[in-house]
Amino acid sequence: MNAPAGIGLKRKEWALFLIPSATLLVYVYYTFSFVFLTPYPGILFTARENGWFINDSAQADLAVGDVLVRIDELYFGAYQSNRLLVPFHNLEPGAQVAVQKLGDSNPILVQMPEPTVNDRLKRLLATSSFFLFWLAGTAVLLFLQPRDKRWALLLTFMYLIAIWLTLGAVSAWRIGGSRLLLGATTWLLAPVLIHLHLVIPVPIASRLTRGIIACLYLFAIGGIMLELAQLLPSSAPLLGALLGVVGSIAILGYRLVTSPRKSAAGLSTRLMFAGILVAFTPGILYELLPRMLGFSPTTTVSLSISLLAIPILPFFYIYAVYKRQLGALEFRTNRLIAVYSFALLYPPLFLMFILYGINWLESAGDRTIYLLVISTLFVVTTPALLNYFQRFVNRLAYGTRHDPEELIRIFANQVPSALDRANLIRLIEGEILPSLLIRQSCMVLVEGEDIGDLIYSQQLREEEVGYICQDVRELLHIGNHYRPPKGEVYDPKDWVRLAILLKVRSETKGLWLFGKRDPDDFYPQADVELLSTLANQITPVIENIQLYEALQQHAQGLAIEVADRTTELRSERDRTQAILDSAGEGIFFTDPEGRILYANPKMNQLSGFSTEELLGSNLRDLRSDQTSAESVRKMIRATEKGEKWTGNLTLLRKDGHYYDANLTISPLNSDDNRVAGFVGVQSDISRFKEIDRLKTEIVANVSH
Repeated sequence: MNAPAGIGLKRKEWALFLIPSATLLVYVYYTFSFVFLTPYPGILFTARENGWFINDSAQADLAVGDVLVRIDELYFGAYQSNRLLVPFHNLEPGAQVAVQKLGDSNPILVQMPEPTVNDRLKRLLATSSFFLFWLAGTAVLLFLQPRDKRWALLLTFMYLIAIWLTLGAVSAWRIGGSRLLLGATTWLLAPVLIHLHLVIPVPIASRLTRGIIACLYLFAIGGIMLELAQLLPSSAPLLGALLGVVGSIAILGYRLVTSPRKSAAGLSTRLMFAGILVAFTPGILYELLPRMLGFSPTTTVSLSISLLAIPILPFFYIYAVYKRQLGALEFRTNRLIAVYSFALLYPPLFLMFILYGINWLESAGDRTIYLLVISTLFVVTTPALLNYFQRFVNRLAYGTRHDPEELIRIFANQVPSALDRANLIRLIEGEILPSLLIRQSCMVLVEGEDIGDLIYSQQLREEEVGYICQDVRELLHIGNHYRPPKGEVYDPKDWVRLAILLKVRSETKGLWLFGKRDPDDFYPQADVELLSTLANQITPVIENIQLYEALQQHAQGLAIEVADRTTELRSERDRTQAILDSAGEGIFFTDPEGRILYANPKMNQLSGFSTEELLGSNLRDLRSDQTSAESVRKMIRATEKGEKWTGNLTLLRKDGHYYDANLTISPLNSDDNRVAGFVGVQSDISRFKEIDRLKTEIVANVSH
């Protein structure tokens, strides 16, 4: 069963080539007839309401602007009523032919000249615009996917315009029924134009639009039948064409108003609208500017500019709808369109300045100087203006101030400032993803074949991110390759269209996953390579951010540990302070030189001095005239040696009373075994001394 299907597909593909082949045959037939079989009367004319208007003449008796009402036996009235009649029919070079001017009663004889190579080239050039639209249509046929309704309508539009241009170039001569076929083609173009703009860039789907399209095609079929039967005025097809143009512009205007500015539909609509402006503005300007400044426009120049400008229209349309399918050619096409459009629009601006100066200045010298100044100014400013125009086209195409090709440079310049995760995410979501019209993505780190940290996620449900964990091995395997949808059945894992590997030193650190993207979720190879390059720049940044975050976490851990230890020490200090404050002995601390740094309340009570009065006093001051000098010397000698000392002293209170104290002084040693200070414990032994004295007296009395 597979083989017949393959053969059927090939036959279908070959059948598609009949369309461009048939269109090319139409061109070849009419161009060959126009160049080699149609007479060369030595004049160029167009049919107007009252006769054949002469645009160019090589006949001595006929001038530009003359109007003919009769050519040989053919009168203009018969020519207008029967669109199959051909002027100068069957007249060979050298033949004499009678022609009659409007307002003259007598005809004049003119001789049919021998056509020159230049004459034939002019006629060949007149039909050459066919190839621009034919090539555009063939490119749509061969290279653009998917082959849906948009594809079919764009293809039809290109080939119809190619045929319409060919028939229009020869319609004045009526060869091969070209005038009738031109009218029929014009009627068909109207519904195709409106249908095309209802479908691209995205369809406007409703019953009303389907009904309108059906009515338009029926209306066009009726117009074609009446046109072929010559039952309509000759101007009727132009009304149909006007309906198609006005309807198309109205649809584009509706899309501009209703489409979000940075959506795919909004961007494509602006590109299409810009294409219309660029295609028709140069011809209009070359026609209107001279008239506005008091000059007569040159019809040949205006026509030539129009023929150069109109072909930009199909390329704008193709680029607007299919730019993501152009692959590596997308950015080049963008620049080509920008440069070509600039080349079409910039000269009319230059012409306006030149004509204005010539019209304003009177002397030839002033005009020459003005011309040199303006020419120099335009030459100098052209590169800068072209650069600004390129940026404008980039904004039309991508909705951002950057085109995708600049992202690598921009990202490389901004990466150094992305020192934390928030700045990196802001750079990715604010610069990279909008420039590539990506609406759904996430970035995850991997540890072996397990998902690690989630860097960010964009427009993803929790279950869609969660299911990635089950497909890590598959996603790693398809890394850096486009992943088409698996089927119509919804699968939470199937949102991933592209998985870019994040690698450092050949080690996979994570995955950058992409899903929905305007307009069709497709990722061409050029964008895959671009995102891979960006990923190579992002991965070291993520690694640095991880190290920074690890340091931050370590610092936070240390801070917590220090805070806990501080709390513990504070609690311990508070407990020690409580013990010291409630101790029954006087306790004090000193520095290595013996200056008191702390004294507890009992010490204040024993000495009668306040804490403020005790602080800063020295151990040497702990004596009175009742204290043994030897005891004081031993205490001082012990402290100088850093040794412990215990002894009894008679001390003087602040109120002038003496009390006996037992004092123990112990050194406090630091980690390097140096004396950091002393701690002293003082007890009031006056009571014990008194008891001992009384005991001695009792014993003495008893003995006596």
